[in-house]
Amino acid sequence: MKDYYPGRMNQKVMEGEASYFTVKSCLREGTSGIMANGEALDDTKLVCASWFYPFGALLRVTASRSGRSVVVVVSDRGPAKRLVEKGRIIDLSQAAFEAIADLKNGVVAVKTELLEGGAHGAT
Repeated sequence: MKDYYPGRMNQKVMEGEASYFTVKSCLREGTSGIMANGEALDDTKLVCASWFYPFGALLRVTASRSGRSVVVVVSDRGPAKRLVEKGRIIDLSQAAFEAIADLKNGVVAVKTELLEGGAHGAT
């Protein structure tokens, strides 16, 4: 899978917007139910989709307003390119999003911090 933003991969800290995904919403959009790393999609795990970090990387995601944070594993690629171009940097699983914000917010401002590297060079 090709990276949209290879020059921005593996940054230590990024700021932007986070949204969330559910299994139901992904299947409705016609995905296979399998994440880009080969694992089954599971919105109850603390995982995320990002174009900016390698698979397996551990990230701390902190909501800018509340200061609440969660540690997630990068297991998929996303969000959609059109959303990244508008400032969306990460899609969180429903469980991860709920740890930092109310689901009814839909999108929140966040800071992501790379804690541990993952499979460098994996795309």
